[in-house]
Amino acid sequence: MPFERTELASETILVGQAADALMDAEYLRVRSGEFSEASWHIMRNRLDRHILPAMGHLGVHQIDRHAIDVLMGRLYDEQASATTQSQYLVIVRKLLKLAHQKKWLATIPDLPKVKVAHKPRSALSLTQYKAVLRTAKKLHRSAALAPNIKTGSGDRSRFWITPRYRQMPL
Repeated sequence: MPFERTELASETILVGQAADALMDAEYLRVRSGEFSEASWHIMRNRLDRHILPAMGHLGVHQIDRHAIDVLMGRLYDEQASATTQSQYLVIVRKLLKLAHQKKWLATIPDLPKVKVAHKPRSALSLTQYKAVLRTAKKLHRSAALAPNIKTGSGDRSRFWITPRYRQMPL
């Protein structure tokens, strides 16, 4: 659900106000199917957990290297991975870009680069992909359902398959 819109025409726009405007803009992307609602909630959680406590009280024009260092320090104290740090900076970059587009910010400050070690997931060979595809088609034709999975106390029916993936289109 989007946040209530407020007019942000004053000279000093706080990061918290810009964050609300960003969430409104991102919610429009959710409604158009361009952005998932789960991602929208993750963004809100990241704003609430670290970004707004570190810089929500500042004006967008006050975001400088020191403000970014405060945020990065919070993430470091939480032992956040490089990937997580990078994802937080993506949100800060979106926030600053929106502030710049709305003329609340004259220039976008440079943000630090976080080196993310890419750990590729194991890939299947062509033969293995072919076997997976063949099995999936066979299961689809037989209308087989995923097996129940034992989870401590009792069974949970297909908890690991979202409904839209329970049947594979041909």
